[in-house]
Amino acid sequence: MTTTDHAIREMIQLANEYCELVEQISCWQQLDWLRAVNHVLPRLQQAVLQLKKENPLCEIKVSQTESDVDEHARFELYSRLHVTLGELDPYRLEQDASTTTDPPTGSLADDFTDIYFDLKRGLQIYNKDASNACISSSEWVCSFDIHWELHLRDAYKQLDRMNKSLHSN
Repeated sequence: MTTTDHAIREMIQLANEYCELVEQISCWQQLDWLRAVNHVLPRLQQAVLQLKKENPLCEIKVSQTESDVDEHARFELYSRLHVTLGELDPYRLEQDASTTTDPPTGSLADDFTDIYFDLKRGLQIYNKDASNACISSSEWVCSFDIHWELHLRDAYKQLDRMNKSLHSN
């Protein structure tokens, strides 16, 4: 097995793990679920960066544009995550003024939803035909570069802040 094959297999396993976590959020206690997600996010980032290293050029166009995404399914998932996360969902982004009374603009539910759909799209390509593994790989790398990298970093930062806050109490 080549290094690229290993990197693709690792990404498939982690994308499945993340998507299953998101799909099964109602089976978890809130903080346990957040810990599980917090455990998989850095591994996902490492896996996609390894794919990028193996295939540095984004050679294909991302398979779907935002307009192709099932907005109803996206909203349903976002809503379920938002309700389940409750008070833990909103957070202040770096560009949010910390002294303002405006509500925070960051949302873990939004971050997790966007990551989910970008990963799921690559899995759907692969599951349709396993010979499409390289296309799935390019899909993940391209969508990471143009979209979910920021969501992953923002979510991971917020989870780190939450973890530090929990341990300081």
